[in-house]
Amino acid sequence: MLLQEDILFDNRYLLKRLLGCGGFSEVWLVEDTKVGNKKMALKIFVPERGLDDNGVQLFSSEFELVFDLNHTNLMRPSHFNVCERSPYLLMPYSEQGSVNKLVGLIADDDAWRLLHDVASGLEYLHGQHPPIIHQDIKPDNILIDQSGHYQITDFGISTKTRSTLRKSVGEAKMSMTVAYSPPERFGQHNAAIPASDIWSLGATMFELLTGEMPFHDHGGLIQKHGAEIPLIHGDRSSDLIGIITMCLSVDIEQRPTAEQIVTWTNQHFKGAKIVFEQKKIATKQNLRQAATGDVPNPSKSSSKKMIGIVAGSVLLICLAITFVFVKPGQSDIVSTNEHIGIEIDSSEINPAADTISSEADYDASSTEIAPINQPSEERDNAVNQPPIEARSVLNQPLVETSTSTKISRLYEHDETLISESGEQFQVKAGDSFQGEMRQDKIIQGKIIDQTGKVKHLILPKKNN
Repeated sequence: MLLQEDILFDNRYLLKRLLGCGGFSEVWLVEDTKVGNKKMALKIFVPERGLDDNGVQLFSSEFELVFDLNHTNLMRPSHFNVCERSPYLLMPYSEQGSVNKLVGLIADDDAWRLLHDVASGLEYLHGQHPPIIHQDIKPDNILIDQSGHYQITDFGISTKTRSTLRKSVGEAKMSMTVAYSPPERFGQHNAAIPASDIWSLGATMFELLTGEMPFHDHGGLIQKHGAEIPLIHGDRSSDLIGIITMCLSVDIEQRPTAEQIVTWTNQHFKGAKIVFEQKKIATKQNLRQAATGDVPNPSKSSSKKMIGIVAGSVLLICLAITFVFVKPGQSDIVSTNEHIGIEIDSSEINPAADTISSEADYDASSTEIAPINQPSEERDNAVNQPPIEARSVLNQPLVETSTSTKISRLYEHDETLISESGEQFQVKAGDSFQGEMRQDKIIQGKIIDQTGKVKHLILPKKNN
């Protein structure tokens, strides 16, 4: 059905104004003609095509659960029905709209309140049996009610229902907004978990405070490959920055739960010192120091510095020995601390470098790993290498030598790479290559997919 202003939907709701639309639905400001023309918000799913019988039945079953939910920080629908095979939800109309208008403008006091309210709503959802995972926490899905409370909307849609919606609209749309999607959603095991909502909350808070997304349109995809959490600058609460940084941790075990965030925000409101759990204290102190620029006490770290100096000296000696005894072109690719071990002479650096694609339309499905026709020992060693780091490794300037080029590159489009032995290797968008090339042909290296797994291991061509 074609929706437009001033038509009567389902013989009851007069459509007044389109409030927003997404891949699967439209939200309208309506007047309920049977309740004194009261202003309400109507969310209509797949209005142009509708759903088949199975889809309608699935929606009905899903929203039976939603109507039993009751929490101050959830925007609960008041009515569910189906019109011309399009399910719809009737909800209160929030005249103040979403928190999207606060991006880059929110004050610390309001940020603390928003963090508390959204975490409180998530604590309630995650505490259901089974847990309800929102899967799309972002500013557009956080509304401000008449009392000034922050409320989560667009919850209760399961992965199965989202899949049904994607099939109905006939497009390969993602069930989540990439910029707010955590790194684990881009892996082979990409099921939504409570910690995924926490990462999205962290990304939302980061954007509200800074006006920018922590990883721009790429979300956790590039964090999965090693990109570091950016610093939050400005005169902001160090505790607030610390919590946001923890939420954005690539390690799901290091992210706080919604319950923990509620506890911390309540401690802040009472003027008490926020007490972090003992088992995570060291990690969180380090994160906060990184975020706020706090410098550790030198007296406590002097012994660690001395160990670092000794270790650095040993490393320099090893590098010197390697430089003397290993000829160019014969050394293996070395990975240390998730970086490619390459000696770089600043005079040899090529200023030209590739850039990471800004496209947000990623394919979150897992990538099948092609077989590697190499001896098992070599293959196992390659697969066990850590993933590349986006900020340290991806798209580095090339290091030129007289015979070859050592390179690390993230590919924006599907391409075919050719080795010196004539073998062809297919590279998909989002894959990366680490290794050595000569005249656009691979000497040796490895092709890594978006999940950090090695797809192809290429060894040097054997001389006859």
